[in-house]
Amino acid sequence: MKQTKEEYDVVESRTIQAGRFQIVCDTVRESGRDYPYSYVKIKDCAAVLCIVEQSVLLLRQYRHTLRSWEYEIPAGSVEDGENPEEAAKREVMEETGYDIKKMVFLGWYHLSVGSTTERVFLYYALCHKQKKQKLDVLEKIQLYRVPFEEFEGLMERNEFHQCMGVAAWERYKTANSGNGGR
Repeated sequence: MKQTKEEYDVVESRTIQAGRFQIVCDTVRESGRDYPYSYVKIKDCAAVLCIVEQSVLLLRQYRHTLRSWEYEIPAGSVEDGENPEEAAKREVMEETGYDIKKMVFLGWYHLSVGSTTERVFLYYALCHKQKKQKLDVLEKIQLYRVPFEEFEGLMERNEFHQCMGVAAWERYKTANSGNGGR
């Protein structure tokens, strides 16, 4: 594949801190003209498709941004000094209370290449032994154990909207296609 000019000529850049996000406001020059270009710098994220006996552990979490309750898989930011695998294990324990017996890396992805720097590291994990969740003060999470067929139904009916969860499920099915798809 032929490569073209890779970078913009950035003539000005400023960063605005907005809570947990940094908004980068660049001015780029192309063909002698200046254009605004902004994007959000976000910490990387780890997400885990948790499997328990032919079921998926799903969170139903209140998302203030959307003003709705959403089905999700456990996920969260990779904190400073942490690698994605450590973040994945921590998030599963905090949000579900489950221990991980085995965890497999499924790849990393960008959620929105034109507007954010965030990478999502996807895993699937075989989980067991539920303990108590350790939720942050603003986390409102209900935990469900959903059979595979019911999870597929949520996606078919467009009731599961988390793209990293859809990607994890598809990658999980591909990785386990020699085991009857599961």
